[in-house]
Amino acid sequence: MFDINGVVSGTMAPGAAPTGQSIIGAAGTGIVSTDCVDLGAAGGRDVGFGGEAAFMFRVIQAVTGATSVRFEGIQASDIALAAGIVVRSAVDVPVAQLGVGSVIWLPINPELRTIALPRYMGARYTPRGAPSTAGSILGGLSRGYSVPLRYTQSGFAVS
Repeated sequence: MFDINGVVSGTMAPGAAPTGQSIIGAAGTGIVSTDCVDLGAAGGRDVGFGGEAAFMFRVIQAVTGATSVRFEGIQASDIALAAGIVVRSAVDVPVAQLGVGSVIWLPINPELRTIALPRYMGARYTPRGAPSTAGSILGGLSRGYSVPLRYTQSGFAVS
């Protein structure tokens, strides 16, 4: 889960269904999040100190067309997330794993915690292999992350 103030892609409002940011685009062309988190003036940009921090992305509309999508947590020196970009963390996810309701966790690289980083934090999505023809993502910063539990099928015996 994430706080409404940490949402960088799509919208979340109390009592309303979440909406996603479209990630339809050409293969190899990054699509930056519609919003960003302002980390404040220099010296106050320690993200995740004292605990795990991560981006959480939830698929609102299934992704089609591309073979995979690269999810990146980025920081930039401008609010449009276009200048001075530093990639904090990244993961490539096959489209077969990007159905409605899928959740992707992207831990923020703690190794970058102590160096001077740009002020604005957001996300970037890059379709791979072919253009994406459909898909939308709700994304934002989250405190900590979890791996989905895997349960075994019932009806087995342990001896």
